[in-house]
Amino acid sequence: MEPNELITQLYVGYYNRAPDPEGLNYWMGRLAAGVSLADIAESFATSPEAISTYPWLAVEEPTEAQVGAFLETIYQNMFNRSIDSDGLAYYSNQLLTGERTAGEIIASIQANANTNPNNTDGTILANKVEVGLAWALAAEAQPGFEYNAEAAASANSILDGVNATQASVDAALGIVEEFFDAPASLEGAIQALLEAREAQDAQAAEVADFLEGAYDNELVAAETTDTNGDGDVDAEDVIAADITDANDAAADALINASNGSIAGSGNAFNGLTDAAQEARIETARTDLQADIDAAQEDADDAAEALEDGVAEFAQEAQAASEALTEALNARDEQDDVTADTVTAANALVSDTTATDPVTFALTATAGEIEADDTNGAIAITELDGDTVKFSSNVALNAAGTAYVITFGTETATITKSYLDELLAAAQADYDAAEAVEDAQEALASAIVDALEAQDDNYDGSGVDYAALSADVITVNPDNSITLDYSDEVATGGALIDTYAAELVALADAEDALEEFEAAVVDWQGTDALADELEALQQEASDLADAVAYAEDQITNDENGTPAGLNTDLFETPGTVNFDAGDDVYLFTESTTATTINSFSVAGDDSIYFGAGYKLVALGDDDITDNVGNVGELEIFWKEVAGDLVLYVENETFAGNGSTSGDITTITLDGVSGDEVALVGGFLVEAEAAVA
Repeated sequence: MEPNELITQLYVGYYNRAPDPEGLNYWMGRLAAGVSLADIAESFATSPEAISTYPWLAVEEPTEAQVGAFLETIYQNMFNRSIDSDGLAYYSNQLLTGERTAGEIIASIQANANTNPNNTDGTILANKVEVGLAWALAAEAQPGFEYNAEAAASANSILDGVNATQASVDAALGIVEEFFDAPASLEGAIQALLEAREAQDAQAAEVADFLEGAYDNELVAAETTDTNGDGDVDAEDVIAADITDANDAAADALINASNGSIAGSGNAFNGLTDAAQEARIETARTDLQADIDAAQEDADDAAEALEDGVAEFAQEAQAASEALTEALNARDEQDDVTADTVTAANALVSDTTATDPVTFALTATAGEIEADDTNGAIAITELDGDTVKFSSNVALNAAGTAYVITFGTETATITKSYLDELLAAAQADYDAAEAVEDAQEALASAIVDALEAQDDNYDGSGVDYAALSADVITVNPDNSITLDYSDEVATGGALIDTYAAELVALADAEDALEEFEAAVVDWQGTDALADELEALQQEASDLADAVAYAEDQITNDENGTPAGLNTDLFETPGTVNFDAGDDVYLFTESTTATTINSFSVAGDDSIYFGAGYKLVALGDDDITDNVGNVGELEIFWKEVAGDLVLYVENETFAGNGSTSGDITTITLDGVSGDEVALVGGFLVEAEAAVA
């Protein structure tokens, strides 16, 4: 290792800071004079800074605790970790017995890390040394540098975030540059500005992609409106507020589903820390589970009053009633789908043969569809077991492309796909109706079993769903089922009703927890998006700060924060007036026709075009002639009425093009061609170029 790296390691180990230039140079001189690293490390141990940090170094007989704390600090400083137990025991014994000094032990720890540079300890120490040494060298490069309180604070903090990653090193080196350096050149400062803007543009595109992707979340989609005014609401309309609103709405739903366990608004909930949010969610889970446990206990108590087997049958009846509700809902949904299919078919049908147009309609019989040409309706579907098929009135034509419906002496030809869709809808309609009947039979059977088990005198033979629906079974408007056993049997019917009610309460409690967990999942989805949005917004803010910083490095004077080049920056197209100081005009792909007044009248003035351009005199040619080299980017110039007109190619072929669309015109008022030169991407005053 280089001597300056070895000395920097001591500063890292003892003080967890970058070395100051004076101290670094002094100890490097001692090392060059033949003083051993262990002796230098021992000298560090007797320094006022070390004794102030570790008072026990001035004590003849330190305690085991003092020595342990010292070794722990050294390991944290060098490796960002605690010392292992074996190392602690080994080095503590050597210090306490006087076998080795503090300096010798630190030198030994350094040597071990340096001989294993590929392990994490070695990497972290090497990274800290790189940053610390960079700080010292940057400080030394400053004219009249003084290691004052501000510099000491920087040196003491510069290693705080350095770990085994290159990213941590890069971040720290950026802080070093920010603390010490003004930009070295106008070109470097402009490049830094362009890079910052490029990063800003790339991040803006990332945000746009993120917002579009967020539309996949149903809650975000529900908050989205037609922000771009194109008449449609889609992914391109999502704005940041939609994600925030969706997250608040999801939190509101979460709070509502907690049954009072979580108080406050969704917005307030989202403002809590992650730990606080999780604590409230866990509390709600506990409360909702307690509701289930209490409901289960009540159901168990009610079951004890029943005859043997009744509870099991009542549970089956409860499950069957829930299944019937699902079947009824499914049937209603399918009825709507089938009706929509019939309506669509009626709108599409074209009758090519019959005198009157054909229309289709559902009948009261599940799976049956009628066709009517106004002269009489006929069934075009029928049952074959549980299969819905076309009736004999419907036949496929020879080409297999259409169905022919026969209405007595008339026929109608209907496109095959229209009737196929109707047949599929009729089958689904029939299946849904059959599922309801099956669920009704299962419910009736379970009710009869429960009644017979409870009342020995009850005879359920021949009792079906229709019979029970008069007294026991009530289908509510929302398709939920209410059971009333006491209306069917006097003996014990009320006891079954009590148990059934407790089963409903238990099911409600279980549903409440299930709904809460679903609300948690929904909220977690929007919260993850909100967190990502916040990170992107912070990144955008940081990049905006970086752009502003880069601009300040151009425009600020040397005493500004940050220090700058004291050069006015112009970018807006149109008419630009340079002043008495240094001025630069930044040419970009968005630049349009511009006139610059007072170019090089006072100060160092320039126009930045960037690398790769060549300055070419047009002479007697005009820009509308085929001029230039199609393989080069060129800036053509011509003196026109006492002004210098620059024709800047945006594409290499622009000078040979038939239009001026890829040419941007820059006019320098009162300037001649022999007064300017193109140097390093800058158009400058010719005298400055020579200088």
